[in-house]
Amino acid sequence: MNPGFLTAVLLSFRVARSEIASRYARSVLGSFWVTLQQALYVATAGLLFHRVFNVTLADYLPFFAVSLLFWNFLSNTLLESMEALSANAPMVKDRGFSPDIFLFAAFGRNVLISAHALPVPAVLIAVLSGSSLGNLVLALPGLVSFLVATAAVSYVLGLVAVRYRDFKRLIESLLQVAFLVTPILWKPSFVADQRLAIIYANPLVYLFDAWREPLIDGVFSFRTLALSMAIALLCLFAAVLARRQAARIAIWI
Repeated sequence: MNPGFLTAVLLSFRVARSEIASRYARSVLGSFWVTLQQALYVATAGLLFHRVFNVTLADYLPFFAVSLLFWNFLSNTLLESMEALSANAPMVKDRGFSPDIFLFAAFGRNVLISAHALPVPAVLIAVLSGSSLGNLVLALPGLVSFLVATAAVSYVLGLVAVRYRDFKRLIESLLQVAFLVTPILWKPSFVADQRLAIIYANPLVYLFDAWREPLIDGVFSFRTLALSMAIALLCLFAAVLARRQAARIAIWI
């Protein structure tokens, strides 16, 4: 692997940690506000929607909590990556820093923030769903596919957004629609009999189900995992192609 690439990855996580420290400076709880906010939101929305969908708390809360955590990670990473280069334009143009550093930092920052919110769904899954260590092992391949796809897409969007400044508005709109048609608030079983094409044609469904079904329900599907891995590989290939254009970033910024 290119040593320059590894250096960019290491620097990006240092930048991410520094940005988080700066964001929560002089705060009593610091980044653990993320944990508290996640707990309050899951408790409030979960108690409401379990009645709306007429399901038990034990069936709904673990699903909703872990789905919301990873949706927030996905959407925040994509949106922040599209601002990463323009926000650090002097570092790229004048000081010659690699664009990779700031694009990877957006990903790394959201990994660290999500880690602080992770205890909420982890406790709910352990207590209410009875998930085991074996379930977690089954979920790992799908989780890796999800993370690879998120990192790759955020990298591509970060480069495209520098060239086309209205692109971020388009992605924001698409994410709002995607939130509604992706099983985050609702479970796939709620519409299993409907066979809605807009759901099964949504690649995010497979990226979520590949790790969520084994983790929560202990159900492992080779087909879902294969589709998730194929989507991740396509995203990774797109990122490799986009990286060849990174030399033009200084011109576009």
